[in-house]
Order: sequence, then C-alpha cells, then structure tokens
Amino acid sequence: MLRGKLYIISIAGVCLLAGCGNHNAEQKDSQIQDEIIYDRYSGYWSYEGKTQEQVLAEGGSDYGIRGSFELIREKEDTAEKDTSVDSDYDSSWTEEEMISAVNERSQYYQASAYYSEIIDYWENVREVRDISNVIEPLFETDKKYYTKEDFEGEPMLVIHLAKNEIYARHGYLFSNKDLYNYFMGCIWYSPTCDSADFDDRTLNEYEKANLEILAELDTY
Repeated sequence: MLRGKLYIISIAGVCLLAGCGNHNAEQKDSQIQDEIIYDRYSGYWSYEGKTQEQVLAEGGSDYGIRGSFELIREKEDTAEKDTSVDSDYDSSWTEEEMISAVNERSQYYQASAYYSEIIDYWENVREVRDISNVIEPLFETDKKYYTKEDFEGEPMLVIHLAKNEIYARHGYLFSNKDLYNYFMGCIWYSPTCDSADFDDRTLNEYEKANLEILAELDTY
C-alpha cells in the first residue's frame, strides 16, 4: 500500500462572481494564475459548498459561471506520516509509475549487503512495511538540523546510510558496490556525478551541519 497518496492540504479559490472584477483585482488574479503549476493539482467545480456531483444530482448544471474552482494540491498527510515523499518524483509520477520503478530497481536493493538489516530496521523499528523504505530517504537531513541526540539508539548501519544519503541526494556516484546497490534500489536516487567531480558546495547549510555530526558518529 503506497503511503501518503493524494491527500488534500490546501484550497485556492478563484472569484468568478459578476461585479467583482475591478482592474487591480484582475491583475492580481492574473499574477496568481501565472504562478500556479497546474499539473500538481486536481480540482472540481463547486457551488455554495456543494461538490460537482451534488450539484448535478440536484438537477443543477456545472457549466455556469457562478461558484468557484477549487485547486487541490496533492501532497502527503503529514499529520499521519513522519516524513514526506521526495518532491523530485512525487510531483509528476503516478502510483503505477512509482511501483514500476520500485520493481525495476529491486534487483539492486536486494543485491546490497545491507538489504536484510535495513529491511528489518524499517519493519521492526519504524514499523513500515510498504514501499516507503525505497521512495523516501531515512532522514530529512536536507530540511532540518539534527543533533547527536537525535541519532541515539540508531544502528550503526542506519547512521552510515544517513551520512551517505546526503551525497546521494545530489547524484553522487558511489564506488562502493553495496552503497551503490542500496541507493540504486531507492527510486529517489539518480546517479549523475562521479566522485571525482563532486563539489561539496552543492550541499545546503542543513546538509553541511548534519554531515559533520553523522561523519563523527559513523563507525560502520
């Protein structure tokens, strides 16, 4: 079962009522429309709080100019899940495409020497038993600052992988076979940069700070 698929988190209303279209408002609406990336939204016509289906069921029409068009952003429900799916692919991939990619890369994941231990960790420590283990990184080290205390009790392998996934996010091509296979099994990973060409300046401030901590803790 795919975690965090298509939950509603925000609604943008666009005013279409006659008489509310002054020049300044139209300019502002036009600017907002230009900033919206529509392929990341789904939507439907609504009227007086009723869905399109309700309007039609009551004999109404969905071709009028009254009402509003509700744009609904597709994103994970963070109230139920610990981490969000990486946006590099979540913004465009369908569920079928994700599952297909997971299946295609499973040969790499299973070939890694870390496979059994990391599966055990996901299932019995994090209690995750779906494909989330390969569609999202272990930690959000690119988005928040961690402390040493945050990693207390974590297996050495997990710390080792957490350190290296900072590089993996930037397409670092691992020469170590097991690291390469492990990250190739993660569909968010796209190897694009040879180690000799990798520039640490591509890391953001969160990653630099977290890398310093993880490098100190990594004794794997």
